[in-house]
Amino acid sequence: MYPVLFQVGSVGLRTSALVLLAAILVGDKLATAELRRRGLDPALASDFLGPAVVLGFVGARLFHVLLFDPAWYFTHPGDLVAVWNGGLAFHGTLLAGVLGALWFCWRRGVSFWRFADAVVPALALGQAIGALGAFLGGTSYGTPTRLPWAVVFTDARGQAPLGIPLHPTQLYEAAGGLLLFTGVWLVRARLRRDGSLFLLYLGGAAALAWLDAFRGDALRVADTVLAGPAVGLLGFAGAAIAWSRHRPDQPVFGTASASVALAADRSRDAARTRGRPEGPP
Repeated sequence: MYPVLFQVGSVGLRTSALVLLAAILVGDKLATAELRRRGLDPALASDFLGPAVVLGFVGARLFHVLLFDPAWYFTHPGDLVAVWNGGLAFHGTLLAGVLGALWFCWRRGVSFWRFADAVVPALALGQAIGALGAFLGGTSYGTPTRLPWAVVFTDARGQAPLGIPLHPTQLYEAAGGLLLFTGVWLVRARLRRDGSLFLLYLGGAAALAWLDAFRGDALRVADTVLAGPAVGLLGFAGAAIAWSRHRPDQPVFGTASASVALAADRSRDAARTRGRPEGPP
C-alpha cells in the first residue's frame, strides 16, 4: 500500500517502522497504567521498555533466520540486518519478550505472573497496531484468493506480489489482535489469580497464529509444519503447566511478604465493599 512514507535519495522512512514506534509508545503508556492499577511500581514499564524492544527485535529476526533459510544467511551474513526487506516474526518477539521478562522480574524481585498480567493488554494492542503497519508496508502478505475483499498491492517497494488479489492477512491479524485486546481488557479485573490473564492471552495468541495458513510468506518447519501455530501451542502448553504448578502465595521471583501484603489489601478492599469490619490491624 504505502511501504515508504517519503524518500530522499536511497534513504526512506518505512511506514511499518513508524507504526511500530506508535505501537511501542501506546503500549508503554498502557502498561504503566496497568502496573499502577495492580499495585506494582509503574516505572517498571519504562525500565523494561528498552530491553523489551531490543530482545523483541533480535528474537523476531532470529526466529525468521532460523526457520526461513539459515544456509542463505550463513553465506550472506550481511542480510542478517536487512530487516527493511522483511523478516521479523512476531512469535520470535513474544518468545524473546517472555524470556526477557523472566530475567527482568528476577533482577527486580517482582512477581513474573503479576507483571505479565499487567503488560498483556499492551502486548495485545501492540500486536493489532503492528499488523496494520504490515498491511501498509506490504509485508506478511496473504495467499492468492478470489474473495471479494481481496487486496492488490502495486508498490514494488513492499514485499507482496504485485497485481495479484491476495488474502488481507494483515487485516485478519489486526482484527484478531483487537478482539484479543478487548477480551483481556474486559476480564482483567475479574481474573483474580496472578498469571490467569497472561495465560488467556497466550491461548488467544496461539489461536491467532493459525492465520498463518492464509499467509503467502508463512514460516514452516521442515517446509511442512506451520511454525506460528506450532510455537504458539507449545508456548501455551508450557505456560499452562508452569502456572498450574505454582502456588498463588509464592509468585515467581516475588517475595512472600509482598504476596501476603497484596492478599491483605485485597481482603480489606473486599471488607469495605461488603461494609463489614476489617478486623484488627
